Amino acid sequence: MANQTAWKRDTPGLTLYAYPLSQNIADWATYAVTFTEKGDGGGWYSATLDDTYTDWAIFDTVPSSWDESLYSSISLEAEAGAADAADGIPYYPTVRRNADDENPIVFSWPSSTSLTAQVSLNGGAFAAVAGTIAVVAEVETGLWKYQLSFDAADRPSTGVAEYAITDGTDTVYMPLSMDTGGSAHTAEDVRNLILAGDQSPIDVDTGRVNNVMLVDTTTDLTNQSGGSGSSGGSPRAF
Repeated sequence: MANQTAWKRDTPGLTLYAYPLSQNIADWATYAVTFTEKGDGGGWYSATLDDTYTDWAIFDTVPSSWDESLYSSISLEAEAGAADAADGIPYYPTVRRNADDENPIVFSWPSSTSLTAQVSLNGGAFAAVAGTIAVVAEVETGLWKYQLSFDAADRPSTGVAEYAITDGTDTVYMPLSMDTGGSAHTAEDVRNLILAGDQSPIDVDTGRVNNVMLVDTTTDLTNQSGGSGSSGGSPRAF
């Protein structure tokens, strides 16, 4: 079980609820999760969901039935990165940034050790990053927040980059997808929304990467029928 942060953009001032599609509506009081609206008037709502239930309905009122006209739906990715980790290649889920977002990428690591990184642009060869990695703070026992500073040389104007972050023993890969539209929200908006949970990036017993919480980088769930939430597991990237 892990917690993931799901985001939805909608009309400001609503009351929104998430409810597992697998549960009976009669059990609403037990399973309903209320979204929290950001206070900036932009219509962004978030809810922390248990990815034991991967499929959720989003309601704007307390329902009395599973009438499909009353809800939209989202799907979480339980144990994000597990398929790659099973092959011995641990991944953070993809970070998504607009091309004009120059904020650093914030991610987690289970110690305050020195980290280095390489980057591959649009499938090219890996080379040392131009940006710098710095530890920011210990956010909870055994979990440290780092940031990778913005450097234009590390990010294509369009397409994808892939960072390889290592402490010299373990390496975790972080894909970055670049968009060309204006920023809907930036890393600065959500940087401090790291949630508690079981968050060491690498399970030393299995070699598996735990889930990642994506806050700044989550999918806009407006008018869609399936989108990824973000986890409260590890490693985390923003």
